[in-house]
Amino acid sequence: MPLKIERPKYAVLADAVEQRINSGVYPPGTAIPSESQLSTEFKMSRPTVVRALNILVRDGLLDPQIGIGRIVRSPQERGVHNLGELADKLRAAGWTVVDPDGSSDLLERLTDAMYVASTGGCDHSAQTCEACLGAAALQVFARLGPEPD
Repeated sequence: MPLKIERPKYAVLADAVEQRINSGVYPPGTAIPSESQLSTEFKMSRPTVVRALNILVRDGLLDPQIGIGRIVRSPQERGVHNLGELADKLRAAGWTVVDPDGSSDLLERLTDAMYVASTGGCDHSAQTCEACLGAAALQVFARLGPEPD
């Protein structure tokens, strides 16, 4: 009997919302349904819905707005926030971005800093904290270099 592997519910929901965004059901500049509405529609717990939506925020498809909800970003706004994909492409091209002692992957640190700054999770008051983004980017790109032979 073959082993049946199911995708996690949050991944299924993230894909469904992304498909709705890409097909225009949720056009740029509009709010997607609330966590509660999505929870009811997809018959999933609210924490599962939040996890799915956080993936879409991390990937740059949604912009969380306090008191409004999650707003769909236009395609032009999306690329800047998808650093996970950027990190993968740089690694695939043979680039390495690590601290000189090899202790941490700076692309991962930049991805984390970008997420925190874009969700307003830093200690600064701006919705997207330019100071945090700039500091994180400088840390990484000052050390960008080709993979050693």
